[in-house]
Amino acid sequence: MDWVAPPPWNIQFELFFNIMVLMVVASCISGAASALTQYFGLNYYLGTFVIGLVVLFLTIFGVDLIRRASTYMGIVILVLAVSIYTIGLLNGHNLLDVMRVDFSVHGWSQLPKAVWNGVTYSAFQWVTVPAILVCGTSVLKTKQDCDRSMALTFTLNMLGLGLAVLMLLCWQHYYLTQPNGTTLPTLTTLKSFGANWLVALYGLVLFLCLISSAVCVIFGFVNRFENVKFLQKVENVPVRRALVSAFIMVVSMGISFVGLTNVVKYGYGYCGYLGIAIIIVPLLTVGFYKNRKFMKENSQDAKVSFEEAYEKN
Repeated sequence: MDWVAPPPWNIQFELFFNIMVLMVVASCISGAASALTQYFGLNYYLGTFVIGLVVLFLTIFGVDLIRRASTYMGIVILVLAVSIYTIGLLNGHNLLDVMRVDFSVHGWSQLPKAVWNGVTYSAFQWVTVPAILVCGTSVLKTKQDCDRSMALTFTLNMLGLGLAVLMLLCWQHYYLTQPNGTTLPTLTTLKSFGANWLVALYGLVLFLCLISSAVCVIFGFVNRFENVKFLQKVENVPVRRALVSAFIMVVSMGISFVGLTNVVKYGYGYCGYLGIAIIIVPLLTVGFYKNRKFMKENSQDAKVSFEEAYEKN
């Protein structure tokens, strides 16, 4: 599909998408480099360079491999993550006691902040939508396919994220007192167990999540911009894709030098605010209306394709 300039009303989304691609890839590189530092004592900046090269190589040559392996990777990540967070939860302070003490100190005063953080988190996570559109159109053919996919995705993410939050809540007394403990708090916590096998399993989960996320997001970016007019002079498609991938990787690696904490705190934070204004609010208002209108007009055709719905809306 040839790239076309977006209409004026879509420029905000293009801006958000491009910035968030940088933030997501930078956070993945920074997170993986931080893990290499904590696991093997590798210099952070050298780790950033190594991870950047791995992601670039996979983006150019390994997308099909990751796509074919995504189902199995997802199952492995889910099983290991649930197991790790459950073990951490059971070995931490009693969750009910922690929540009781917190409530006695703060009451309901922290609830608005928690809800707001949840909304901003969902806002910047929308950057994954273009990658899903690129990678999922081969299997998501109807509205029912999309509904089932989103329901499953929501359930699995809620399970993993919920367990992670509960476990870290039970261990905040520990990792908050450790040097750089908040960079990778789960890893910091697991190291205190003295169970090397658990630390190794978490490392596997962490690298699978970070590397696969970076590759998928970059692939969505490459698919979006590989056919821009000035790149048409490069007739070799793999080379053209490599140039786009290399560009986004170099910029993202530069951003990752500021550290994972700063990327998440400032990059994700401010992009989350931007996402609320230009994605969530329009989606729940204009987008909801347009989707309902389209489905009503095509209600007689139960096989309305995902591609057709996306093109018309």
